Amino acid sequence: MSKPDMSEIYYVMAGDGKVTLGTETAQIHSGDAIPVRLAETQSWASSGSASLELLIFGIASDMAAKQVLMETNRRLR
Repeated sequence: MSKPDMSEIYYVMAGDGKVTLGTETAQIHSGDAIPVRLAETQSWASSGSASLELLIFGIASDMAAKQVLMETNRRLR
């Protein structure tokens, strides 16, 4: 999935897994931080017995993108 108006930083809180950004795949572990650029295709998978827990920091490209995200989150509640 890619988010054209958001860049993100994923912090691995717990677990092990792998991330694919564009065409690159890497192993990830607790304590890793992974930056994701605007509109970058991404996929995530857990590879251990424990759940992969991520803390996500999103950075909107502009105020309009932030408003869309906030409205979407309100509708999902």
